[in-house]
Amino acid sequence: MEQGFFITLEGTDGSGKSTQMKYLKTFFEQRGFDVVLTREPGGTKISEKIRELILDNENTEMTEKSEALLYAAARAQHVAEVIVPALREGKVVLCDRFVDSSIVYQGGGRDIGTQSIENINDFATGGLRPNLTLWFDLPPEEGLKRVASSGNADRLEKEKIQFHQKVYEGYRELKRKYPQRIKAVDGSQSIEKMRREIEGIVIEKLKEVYGMKLVIAIVNDEDANKLLDRLTENRHRVTKLATTGGFLKAGNTTFLIGTEDDKVDQVMGIIKEKCETRKQVATSPAPVSGTTGVYVPHPIEVNVGGATVFVVDVEKHFKI
Repeated sequence: MEQGFFITLEGTDGSGKSTQMKYLKTFFEQRGFDVVLTREPGGTKISEKIRELILDNENTEMTEKSEALLYAAARAQHVAEVIVPALREGKVVLCDRFVDSSIVYQGGGRDIGTQSIENINDFATGGLRPNLTLWFDLPPEEGLKRVASSGNADRLEKEKIQFHQKVYEGYRELKRKYPQRIKAVDGSQSIEKMRREIEGIVIEKLKEVYGMKLVIAIVNDEDANKLLDRLTENRHRVTKLATTGGFLKAGNTTFLIGTEDDKVDQVMGIIKEKCETRKQVATSPAPVSGTTGVYVPHPIEVNVGGATVFVVDVEKHFKI
């Protein structure tokens, strides 16, 4: 994966995000991905200090605008120091809460207005958006029961039920507004059912974002190195296999080339350009009878160029 994959987990408090985030981390790691697990507010030394200020139960005098700006400040540091560098390195970033939380908690719950919150956070994040947001759909009453049983409620979790109902409705509105990015997960079902549902959502999103083709090219050995060089120059992911016999009836090399849908034509063009020396033995003609006896022509070897190529859809692409 040349670019990273950014997933955020959202939902009212007590909806089960933290548990599923750990399962999701394992899901990706088992498939060979590097995973960064992080949270908001927090994720860096500076952002964690801001988190302490925001959620401190003693800071009851904090104004709505101060709260919104502190979240955005923590997020700006988090994006610059952790999220963007990880995505540039091709890693999967799993983040517990992101901009959507500010939109529904401060924009809706605090009645600041969603547009103001979006403007602040566009500046803070440089317009960064997740590839996928998992919204854990659980009525606030149920979520707050779970939080109360833990005995660790923070300043926002202790808000009145009316505040949390506004937050919940805010999430529902975001889901309607961004149906391609935000996918709902039933937060009332068992942990195992949620895990399976989430994995299915993630696989479908990976296919959508990273639609892949596997190009299998069988070429003459003499063309192999120059083909490999050109494919690598163009940043295509290539596996080279030495093979014999098969389609070319001689020493040949098989390339497995993983590429995005829109780059298949580029790969095919490189193969056509670089594969020039393939030879083919023509079928022997039938014996010819003449006055001096029977003449059997020898097989004819001709230069035909090209390669034997297959293009295969990759339905479940993780890493090639």
